[in-house]
Amino acid sequence: FVYDKIKTFNGTRNTDEYIFKKCRAETFNAANLTLGKKLKVSEKELAEQNITFYSGRHFWKTMMNSEGLGEDIEEVFMGHKVSGNVAKLYNHKDKQGEKRMIEKAKAVFDILDKCIFKTC
Repeated sequence: FVYDKIKTFNGTRNTDEYIFKKCRAETFNAANLTLGKKLKVSEKELAEQNITFYSGRHFWKTMMNSEGLGEDIEEVFMGHKVSGNVAKLYNHKDKQGEKRMIEKAKAVFDILDKCIFKTC
């Protein structure tokens, strides 16, 4: 179905054009600057501290992993569903039940309390 729709769509376009627009670094840079403004962090501070669009994801993954949350559940909470690893590809950890996810979400909050909010 999708392939047929893409063929139909592409038939109306210049064959030198991409079907999907490339996402360039400028898109992410603009989003990063916008986020910086909302957080009251200047463009200069962002550059000096090498804070990029993906810095938060890197920080999150490193913190959760260093506190032992578990690789599979870290990926689920980051929105990653498919891995190049065959075992992970066929084992849908994100579909193992609401109770398990709630327990892991509580673990996430415990890690945030310990590492960020220092309430533990």
